[in-house]
Amino acid sequence: MGLRLSEGLALKVADIDAVRKREHVRDSKGNRDRRVPLPAATLSVQRRFWTTHRNPELMFPNRLGGLKGEHAARTPLDWGGLQKTLQSGG
Repeated sequence: MGLRLSEGLALKVADIDAVRKREHVRDSKGNRDRRVPLPAATLSVQRRFWTTHRNPELMFPNRLGGLKGEHAARTPLDWGGLQKTLQSGG
């Protein structure tokens, strides 16, 4: 979809428009909002991921409270921790 890491982590559940197959990216480069196409495969993965935490607001909630606390998280995942995980192959 061409999102920057910070844009992806900041996604909110309400930003996903499954009917129109697009996502609303807020405060992207130049502090502008934009809408990007949402492939069906990505939507499917996002839906499956959301069922693991069911946070009503954030698509990628932090896990400071552990896996059981992510449904109540108020901040997104930390990008530094995510980058380390991706670099380690985990």
